[in-house]
Amino acid sequence: EMALTRCAVVAAVAAASVAAASPTEVRWFVAGGVLTPRQQQYLTQNASAIVDGVLPCCNWLDVGTNGSLTVISPSLQSPTSVFTPLVRAGKGIVLDLGGTALCCPHNDTCHMWEQRQPLAEGLLELALTQQLSGYTLDWEFPESFNWTGFNATMAHVGAVLAPHDIGLEVCINTEVEKRAWAGGGDPSGNTYYRWMPWATKLTNMGTYELCHSNINCTDDDRKRNVTTLASTVDSLVHLGNYSVEVISPGIWLAECSPLPGSNETATHGWTQPALRAFLEAIHAKGVRSIDVWCGVGVGLPVPCPTCPWAFDVLAWWKTL
Repeated sequence: EMALTRCAVVAAVAAASVAAASPTEVRWFVAGGVLTPRQQQYLTQNASAIVDGVLPCCNWLDVGTNGSLTVISPSLQSPTSVFTPLVRAGKGIVLDLGGTALCCPHNDTCHMWEQRQPLAEGLLELALTQQLSGYTLDWEFPESFNWTGFNATMAHVGAVLAPHDIGLEVCINTEVEKRAWAGGGDPSGNTYYRWMPWATKLTNMGTYELCHSNINCTDDDRKRNVTTLASTVDSLVHLGNYSVEVISPGIWLAECSPLPGSNETATHGWTQPALRAFLEAIHAKGVRSIDVWCGVGVGLPVPCPTCPWAFDVLAWWKTL
C-alpha cells in the first residue's frame, strides 16, 4: 500500500541517514543545466575554502508527469561524470531533482508511486555514474498535489539510495508554516506538520531573508529577526520531529547595497553583524550546515556578487 505507518517509514529510512561531511559546512546553489569552467574554477579554487558542497539547481532532471525519471540536461548523458573536477576537489554534489504536481495529483492518483522502483533504480544508476553525493527536491507549486503519495515514494527511493551512501534531501520553507495542514499545495511548506524522515538533509528556504526587501529594517529589527529565524531550528526539532543534524538553513546573499555608507546586502537585509549573529545562534543549537543562494532572482551567479564581508563571515563559520 502507498500509505506508510510511522513505524514503517522509520524502518524504511533507518538506514538512510548519511553522516555529516564536516564539523561545519557551506554548500552553494549554482544555476543552469551545465557547470561552466568559470563556475568550476570559482568553486574549486577561488572560493574552495568556503565550499564543501555544490547544489546544481534546475533543468538537470525531473520526475515526469507519468512518474518516470526524465533527464533534461545533455551533460548527464555522458558516460563519465560531468562533475569530476568538483569531486576531485572534495566537493559533494547534490543534484536538483525537479517535478510537477501532475506526477502525483490526487489521493487516488500518484504516477510516481506506481513508478517508484524504476525511479529509484534510475536515480541510483545516475548517481553512481555522475559521482553524486545525493539529490535534493525543491518542489514549489500551488496546484493540487498528493503529498502522502510523494512522501511514500521518496521514502522508498531514499531506502534504495541509502546503502550506497547517496542522500535524498528536500527543500522546505518554514515561512509557509502558518497553514497547519498536510494535504495538497506547495510541497515545500508545512514542514512542522509533515513528517519526512527519509530526508537526509532539509534546506530551509524560510531563513533566506532577514528583512524582506530591506523594508523598515533597523538594527533592532535585525536582532529580533535573527532570534525568530534561529527559532525555526527548535520548531523543526520539537514540532517536526527532525534531528538537528539534518537541518541546513538557507542564506540568500544578494548584491551589496549601492547606497552611500551602507554595508548591507541590497535585498534580504543581511549585514555582517546580523549574519554572524544568526550563524552563531544556529551553531549553538547544533546546526552544522548552511546552504547559500546568491544573486537576484534565480540567476545564482558564481562568482557570488555580494558584500565582501560575507566571505569573511562564511570563513569564520568554517572555523567553528
